[in-house]
Amino acid sequence: MRELDLERLVSLAGGLDTERGWEMELSLTEQQLLMVANVLLAAPRFVFLDRVDTTLGSEQLRKILRLLSERSMTCVNNGGAPDSYDLYHAVLEYGEDGGWKWTSNRA
Repeated sequence: MRELDLERLVSLAGGLDTERGWEMELSLTEQQLLMVANVLLAAPRFVFLDRVDTTLGSEQLRKILRLLSERSMTCVNNGGAPDSYDLYHAVLEYGEDGGWKWTSNRA
């Protein structure tokens, strides 16, 4: 929670064992960051994200991808703005016509 700047949510909730209606009390950004904290704790080999950059922004996305990479978790992100392509090892772009383009960002 500390790495995602969510420590204040623990005090807001009254501790980690408190059940609350978080969907009503937290912003979408906070909810998504809690989801990322859950993924970091579960430590799966693969993580699928769906357009989290639209809510979290590029700086938060950079932090999340760094945290996943540090823990050797492979991330597939559906979505992503062209200005964030440098964050990925490879990018698969697909078009409405069924065409696609693979770009490797590895040298």
